[in-house]
Amino acid sequence: MRLPGARWYGEQNRDDEKGLLQMVIYTVLPPEQVMGQEGEPPQYFTVDMGGRAFVMELVGGQARIVRLLSVDPRDYLRPEWQPGRMVGFTIPGTELPSRPSNPSCLPT
Repeated sequence: MRLPGARWYGEQNRDDEKGLLQMVIYTVLPPEQVMGQEGEPPQYFTVDMGGRAFVMELVGGQARIVRLLSVDPRDYLRPEWQPGRMVGFTIPGTELPSRPSNPSCLPT
């Protein structure tokens, strides 16, 4: 005799109302890391520098290297190009205007 809702080992555990498969995840990682974070997905862009392509993500005024695309295997050994590395980055056209050398022309 089975209890209502009980399943034998090996049977699929399916929520009949929604048709969703249920499962248990055993992990030492926090749920946010396993399930992902809600919010906007990261915005990736590609930068080509000297025959190497970098996939980057803009994070707080800096760019984080996500991926390096190169045909030279030595490029992957360079620590300054490793994924996760933060790089100073300026988007063309967004630079702050330089201050004039003569402070007397500044508005008061």
